[in-house]
Amino acid sequence: AFLWLKDYRFYLVSPSPVMESQWKLFRAKTFATTVVTLSLGLSMIFSESAVSFYFDPIGSLVLSLFLLYSSYSMVSTSMPDLIDRSVDEKVQVIILSTLTGHLDRYVALERIRTRRSGAQMFIDIFLSFEGHPPFHRVHECVMSIKAELGERLGKAEVIVIPSIRD
Repeated sequence: AFLWLKDYRFYLVSPSPVMESQWKLFRAKTFATTVVTLSLGLSMIFSESAVSFYFDPIGSLVLSLFLLYSSYSMVSTSMPDLIDRSVDEKVQVIILSTLTGHLDRYVALERIRTRRSGAQMFIDIFLSFEGHPPFHRVHECVMSIKAELGERLGKAEVIVIPSIRD
């Protein structure tokens, strides 16, 4: 229970899929321990009664249903984030609209890679430039895209990786 509460508080400060899974795991372990202790304790208290034979199967059934529910909710909500859900569509639209505003300054958008770690967003943008443009034009384009995304997204680490297309 201590680890459950500690991890839950940490999750509230810096939410991430991993921390969410951690505090839910310790919540499940706390519940399981409580059910086992309660069924064992009631079986010992009422050991002289015929009803004591039912405490263990009832506790096992309750525990099985809870673990099934916890497993389902963990897989359905946390796994997509852990695999690669990156950032939500709203952020992707902001990135694309920003890049569209600078379309005349580069030749092609090679790819965009986004990911999250807690509340921090990381955005890698791969742009192609035609021929051998002067460094200052590439630098101005990169810096203006980074500045605009920084204003629109807040706490996002934006990296623009230029490449030359011959």
